[in-house]
Formats: sequence, structure tokens, C-alpha cells
Amino acid sequence: MIDRNMTLLFSENSVIDDELCLLKGALELYDTKIVKIDEEIKTSKYPDEDLFDTCEYYIGLGFIAIQCYFDAIINQFKISKKDALEVAPKYEDQDATFAELINAGANHAKHQNEWWKSWYSNTKRAQNAQNNVESICKISQNIINYPKSEILALILDQECKDSFKLSQTIPIIEQWRDAVINLSKNNVVTVK
Repeated sequence: MIDRNMTLLFSENSVIDDELCLLKGALELYDTKIVKIDEEIKTSKYPDEDLFDTCEYYIGLGFIAIQCYFDAIINQFKISKKDALEVAPKYEDQDATFAELINAGANHAKHQNEWWKSWYSNTKRAQNAQNNVESICKISQNIINYPKSEILALILDQECKDSFKLSQTIPIIEQWRDAVINLSKNNVVTVK
């Protein structure tokens, strides 16, 4: 893996963000898979449950990619992750921000297998896993089966039955990034 520093360049009304361009490309790649699966689901009289699970997998990968972008921005501007996750936009009915929902979805994607192994045990780890999932469970009854799809639908303000794409989150990611930049303006090169 190449170790490089993220650089944002600012002009009067725009931000040049190479990392966001890379993220957009990754999300569009996952979108091609999601759209293909969605088409199979819609054309099948009895869709295979594996199709839903596969779609959930790609959405999880997208959330992990977004979480990596969040980490790059957080490190660039040297603010706490807690502060960055609390930055707008906020979903009032969920009492959560966009970044908190993405972070929860990414963590679910990364850790769901280890969580489910101990889900019903009385260990602290199992309790933490339950609390994490329950913190995003206000979305719908389907959250336990397909939490990442439900989170994406909530973020995009759509029902899960509608077609949605990870790349549709890019404007929200830019809004989040700009809010983080307003918290801290360290390590920024300004272009005039």
C-alpha cells in the first residue's frame, strides 16, 4: 500500500479533493454490482436470499471505503473522531448524523461475523456489539436482517424497494467534509 498524505486544495468556491475522486470511483464500482443485483431481484418472482446478502455485502464495502475517507479527513485536520462524527448533516428522527450512520454501517460490515458468534453470550464484547447495532435500529424492523441497506435508504431518503446507489452519497460526503473543514483549518494549501 502506498503511504501518502492527503492534500486538499482550495480556490474561491471549490475544493480539489483527490481522495474524494478515488472514493467516488470505488463507490461507482460497487454501484455496478448493486444495480445488477437489484435488477435480478426485481425480475425474479422469488428472489434468492443470497442476492440480498450479496447486495448487503457491497453496500458494506462502500461504507468501509467512506469510513476510510472520513479517517483521512479527520487526520488531515487533526480533530477528534468523536467531533468529526457529530458534524452535520443530522437525521433528527434517528438522533444520529450522517457520519455516525456510515460509521456504524462500516463497523457492522467489518465486525458482523465476530459479533454474531457471541451475540447471545453475556460477554462485554457481545453487549457492545448489541449496543452498536441497536443504536442504529431506529430505522425499521428490517434493520437486523439488512442493516446496511436500511442505513443507505435512510441516508438517501428512499424506501429500500427503490433503486439506490452508494455514489449518491457523494454530495452528503462533501457537505460533511466542508463542515469538518470549518471546525479546523490546519494543513490546508490555499490557491488564489
